[in-house]
Amino acid sequence: AAKIVNAVDPVESVESVEPIEPLWVVEKRTIEEAIEECGGNVNKAAGLLEVAPSTIYRKLQSWENKTPTTGATS
Repeated sequence: AAKIVNAVDPVESVESVEPIEPLWVVEKRTIEEAIEECGGNVNKAAGLLEVAPSTIYRKLQSWENKTPTTGATS
């Protein structure tokens, strides 16, 4: 059997990084950054992210009332 050298304890490595955010928060930030990078052009941002523009519009609409800490609508 092969011996693993310098293995990292998964629990230790999680504690040393930033807190894990909900996936929708990371996705929201990525999409917003892509749209900003593309000068507000959702079609171009969608192309860079390899998704349909309708996906971005749908997600933006679903995030309108969500709060990052709870994911709840206000």
